[in-house]
Amino acid sequence: MKVNDNGVTIITDSNMNYIHTESNGLQPLSKLVSTDGWQRFLEVLNINDHGKIVGYGFDKNGNYSGFILTPQPGTVYAGK
Repeated sequence: MKVNDNGVTIITDSNMNYIHTESNGLQPLSKLVSTDGWQRFLEVLNINDHGKIVGYGFDKNGNYSGFILTPQPGTVYAGK
């Protein structure tokens, strides 16, 4: 679990990745970012104070790769 300075928390369990905020509660990462080009996000490693999310997973071609994601506007308070 990682928390940025705005109180946005990322949580990874064995099957799913989540983002939690006080105002929105716990939500699946896949509902908050574009999943275009990705088969599966394996693990979310961190979130910065601008809402950028880094981790790794499998792209649409099945290649293991790192990613940088930005939550879709209005879905999560990313702050600064």
